[in-house]
Amino acid sequence: SDLELRSLSDRHSLIGDVRGSGLFIGVELVSDRDSLQPASEETHRIVNALKENQVLVGIDGPHRNVLKIRPPMVFSESHVDILVARLDQALSR
Repeated sequence: SDLELRSLSDRHSLIGDVRGSGLFIGVELVSDRDSLQPASEETHRIVNALKENQVLVGIDGPHRNVLKIRPPMVFSESHVDILVARLDQALSR
């Protein structure tokens, strides 16, 4: 859920915002939280790292710096845990 994703922002300054509703969530990545400078290159790196770990997310936003998370309807709590753990790993690299 977005609460677990929001908790990652405490550990990763790259996360500027988490927004969305239900199963449609966007995680905006910024290189600087004060200026909200888009982290477009880092976003592509994160998406590729997730893909290597069997987690597929898209990229959205005018600056291509928003992780677009739209899981299938069969997404369960255990899948949330996997997503959050693998995103945490990708952000830590």
